[in-house]
Amino acid sequence: SEVEPDATVADTEPPASEPPASEPPVDTEAPADTDVAGACPVGTWLITTEALQGFYDTVNASAGTEFSFVGQVLFTLGADGTFVYSMQDFELTNSLGGAATSVTLLGDISGTYEVVDARFLTTIVNPDVTATVIADGVVVDGSAILEQFLAEFPVNNATFTCTGDDMVVDFPVVGSTASVQMVPA
Repeated sequence: SEVEPDATVADTEPPASEPPASEPPVDTEAPADTDVAGACPVGTWLITTEALQGFYDTVNASAGTEFSFVGQVLFTLGADGTFVYSMQDFELTNSLGGAATSVTLLGDISGTYEVVDARFLTTIVNPDVTATVIADGVVVDGSAILEQFLAEFPVNNATFTCTGDDMVVDFPVVGSTASVQMVPA
């Protein structure tokens, strides 16, 4: 732009609300979570049989029961604040009072999440999961077990840390914490 010959210096300086042309604009939007390194936790994470068995070992010690686990979970966290917790061949077995019990959960739990101070806060939107319960060889209604699992969805209020390519999630468990290592899927 042209400067009038009788213009003052004040007339040629940019208004106070605009940064001078030589300085980059300042981003006034705070990052969603300053505790998160890089893209973590966004991505698809694999929770292996071994990692989940470690979780259930902590549950066993806290609750005085004996679960064993097979299967895996894919845990997808979108940059848009959505998640999918996909249970694949997810089976817990236990023997209470001599009766063998097997619980199989299959399907996806989807919802929304936010991260506050490296803690997941989740809201389940679509629990598209089936529960099959076999107690002492007899198929029984699994709806109560499924409702309890969803009501106490383990990811909600879990904290996490990201190291290298992995994420470790610390799940709150009865009077304790169970740390589960997740790897990129």
